[in-house]
Amino acid sequence: MELVNLIPRGYRFLPMAKELMVDYLTNWVTGTPLPGHAVTFADVYGIEPWNILNSDRQEGYFFVERKPKSSGGSRVDRKAGTGSWTLNKKQEAVKSIVDGRETVVGRKSFLSFNHGRRKNSGWIMYEYEMCSSGFERRVLCHTSTHPHRRPHQNG
Repeated sequence: MELVNLIPRGYRFLPMAKELMVDYLTNWVTGTPLPGHAVTFADVYGIEPWNILNSDRQEGYFFVERKPKSSGGSRVDRKAGTGSWTLNKKQEAVKSIVDGRETVVGRKSFLSFNHGRRKNSGWIMYEYEMCSSGFERRVLCHTSTHPHRRPHQNG
């Protein structure tokens, strides 16, 4: 697997939640060209987070197609290699101005990566999903190491 290294050294990609929803996730879902190459495709729910990023990277933005736990089920399979992503908070609404009015355009969820029996590996993720029906499986994930913990990187 090719490691992700899309943003040059010294640069930082700092989008707001509504920019991730409107400019990136909506464009991907509708097939509209994406603005730049800061967000890429990765199997966030299949591989440990430290195996997705280059060793010197501590965060990344990814387009992901979520997999259901069972066929036709609504629960999401968040198992990733030797661990799993656990939902930690209720979802927050993401709002943007649409047709001159502030409208809820999506939801943001906070998750942490549990590695084996270790409850907190030091890796966190924000998962952004659209409110529109039919697009719940396509999400944008912002994965990073927790700023106050040194991440666990190998078994």
